[in-house]
Amino acid sequence: MAETDASIRLAAADCAEHVLPLFEDRFADRGPRIAIEAARGFAHGTVSADELSEANGLALEVATAITEVGGAHAAARAAAQAAAPGDPNEALWATLREAEEAVLASRPTQLAKWCALSAEQRWQRDRLMDVFIEDARRRAI
Repeated sequence: MAETDASIRLAAADCAEHVLPLFEDRFADRGPRIAIEAARGFAHGTVSADELSEANGLALEVATAITEVGGAHAAARAAAQAAAPGDPNEALWATLREAEEAVLASRPTQLAKWCALSAEQRWQRDRLMDVFIEDARRRAI
């Protein structure tokens, strides 16, 4: 896996993990956590494409098995997206969308939703900037 693709996959895993407490605070199932770990392992070359796909399927099963509980469903989907096989760019953007949905669903009022969304987008932006800056430094060396 190219360094840039690995960095993007790791950023997706970080973004999914950022909202994972919305799931883990309510459910004991480790499927979404396993998907995030698989995404990181795939980026580091220690997890195969088949294992990544299996972890993605596991997290998707968990997400579809639960009813919406304060963003837990979308948080599980974010983890699944981080481990989605194929293009890491698509996995990242899908993870970002699901993470945003998770924070929106976790808040009771419209004002709280927009405040949480703003905070989540700011966190995502900062994480992605770190990825892009590090990638630019690697290319400059």
